[in-house]
Amino acid sequence: MPPIAIWAGRAFPLMRLRLTNSRGRHTFAVPTACSEMTPPEAQDHRTPPRPQPADIRRAVAMAVSAAGSTEELERLVRSYVRALRDADVPPEQALSRVKKVVGVVSVTPIPGRPLAASDRLSADVVAWFVEEYYRAD
Repeated sequence: MPPIAIWAGRAFPLMRLRLTNSRGRHTFAVPTACSEMTPPEAQDHRTPPRPQPADIRRAVAMAVSAAGSTEELERLVRSYVRALRDADVPPEQALSRVKKVVGVVSVTPIPGRPLAASDRLSADVVAWFVEEYYRAD
């Protein structure tokens, strides 16, 4: 019988993973299906509908153009964040979803260099997320 792990009151079968490094061979037991390790309470919340990809593309294009505005993108991001918060999606999962939908990545600015438009947009999306998710209604 394969080894099992008990997590959140459920049993999960484990598989043995053998890794070799410079110090020798090590054996680890890892879950056979990592997605099954999601806590049950995280699986229960509703997933709100995402903004339409065409709307996001249009808003991002407007935001990064020379004379563009971020208003439409901000409106889309904030409404999606509200929907995620109302669906009880935890903040770390909600931020990840927003970043995927908008298509931005976290950027660490290099001191002494100006931010590119896409980097500023990334920072704006995260700021809008934080403001909206933790807004007191």
